[in-house]
Amino acid sequence: MSYTLTRGAILDAYNNKTEGKPTVQVLDVKQLPGANVRYRLVISDGEYYQQAMLATQNNHLVDAGKLKQFCVIQLTDHICNEVKSQGGQTSRKIVIVLQLTPIDPGPGSTIGDPKNVETAPNSTPKPAAAPTAAPVPSYMSNKAPMKSGGNFQPIASLNPYQHRWTIKARVTAKGDIRTWSNARGEGRLFSIDLLDKQGGQIRATMFGEACDKFHNVFNEGQVYTISRGQLKLANKRFSALPNEYELTLNADAEVEFVGEDDTIDNQKFQFVGIDSLQQTNADEYVDVIGVVKAITPVSHIVSQRTQKELTKRVVTITDPSLLSVDITLWGKEAENLTEEMAPVDSVIAIQCCRVSDFGGKSLNTTFGSHYFVNPDRPEAHQLSQWYNDQGKNAAVESISKGRAGGGSGRDPRKTLLEFKDERLGYGEKPDYFVVKGTVTFYKHDLEKPPWYPACPTEGCNKKLTNQESGDANNWFCEKCDKSYPAPNNRYILSLLCCDATGSTWFTAFNEVAEQLLGKKAAELAEYKDMGNESAFESVFAEANFKSFMFKIRAKADNNQDEVRVRCHVIQATPIDYRKESQTLLDQIATYA
Repeated sequence: MSYTLTRGAILDAYNNKTEGKPTVQVLDVKQLPGANVRYRLVISDGEYYQQAMLATQNNHLVDAGKLKQFCVIQLTDHICNEVKSQGGQTSRKIVIVLQLTPIDPGPGSTIGDPKNVETAPNSTPKPAAAPTAAPVPSYMSNKAPMKSGGNFQPIASLNPYQHRWTIKARVTAKGDIRTWSNARGEGRLFSIDLLDKQGGQIRATMFGEACDKFHNVFNEGQVYTISRGQLKLANKRFSALPNEYELTLNADAEVEFVGEDDTIDNQKFQFVGIDSLQQTNADEYVDVIGVVKAITPVSHIVSQRTQKELTKRVVTITDPSLLSVDITLWGKEAENLTEEMAPVDSVIAIQCCRVSDFGGKSLNTTFGSHYFVNPDRPEAHQLSQWYNDQGKNAAVESISKGRAGGGSGRDPRKTLLEFKDERLGYGEKPDYFVVKGTVTFYKHDLEKPPWYPACPTEGCNKKLTNQESGDANNWFCEKCDKSYPAPNNRYILSLLCCDATGSTWFTAFNEVAEQLLGKKAAELAEYKDMGNESAFESVFAEANFKSFMFKIRAKADNNQDEVRVRCHVIQATPIDYRKESQTLLDQIATYA
């Protein structure tokens, strides 16, 4: 078989003529060292060869074996960059392969007798370095180049060795201002995610003065030109974008508002089917889309590491694989995505979910996660059509263990007898489980009410002391070192839970207790202060004998040489009787 390469393509690229779509041969593919996967290529047109870098969005072609040594490809989008050495004394040109199309595995050997393009007589000579001039730091020399005809640097080709670039990109996500504090000091920052017309993505972060300057400049969904920024290796703990670099924009960065550009997509997704999650490694990041099968109310837990209260909500989605997965949303995403906004049977797409394999496969949102309900995308329309035609009444199997009946997505289902027989809570770490139970009694007394006077400062919640000084501000918080006119009463509610196998005392804190009783602690405190005992008692009477799926945290503690397991209610979800019936049928089937 004969192969026709585009003669002169390498020399044209070397001389910055990259408008065409030439056919070339790949002479070598080499993975570069480092934590982020990047590939260096050697490409040839049969006459000359040149080194090239593969944009990271094309790495999957190497993994799939479609891009390998001696294969023939078409360069559908490429540029040539001049890269300086770290000392700045020498430079060389490298082709950046932004997009390509594999054509043929190739003949298994080199086509023609190509020479190094740097030896070509018509190649542009390298500029001479000024030996007496000290190298200029990149953050001082990143001035925007002149833009002729709207030619902007593709995001995928940015690297720390470039000194002059301007990108044009859409803000696909904008974070809130966050504060940080460590041994070196404290400060504030916010980040944005950027997408250009070639599909390249990168995160840009602004600190301190730049944070104040640009936070109101950048708006999600709008298009901007940006120059004068620093590139560094991305911290994958905070960014899951497919780019090994990230941007830091200082206050001297140049940002120009463009508004709209139809050539740049609004968002970029790389959806993974739920069935594929079972083969996905933990801590990898994925985009998912599915039909909402269940959504829990907001619940609150206390982080064991930071001791801060965290807000969460669990959404269960399904797709044509007839599998479902639980996605835990955290923080503002959990608060904003209400049951009314994403009702059961709606379609939801969520970007940048982290995979967990603790007790089955499940997903968690992260700082870079964003959700879209009923997005106007072909995948969403196809899902909706499938669900209406077939999926609505189909049996679905969960890959997130222990979620039957509306409980948690990752914790085992237990009876109260199994909880005791298995001695849950006696290990070094807490045990979590889900139990279907009925509340038969709430411990309450007007003299010892089930709440405490808490600090009204957001995020504190420490118990206040009544100084009884006669001053209007007679409630004092030792942590905040501040006095208040009145406390913010918060529940610590003890309740007796029963199932068919036994009973156990649980403790519910403020938000869960409010859900169980249907009243805030402040309202009950008002009944107490007014001496309205009948109204006070009626709240507990009406809340009794209701059943829930309880998610429990069990941990033993030692108090005066007495070891007791304390069970805290993390979440109380009303029972979904349709799902619970299916769970019972599945259990019955195991005896067949």
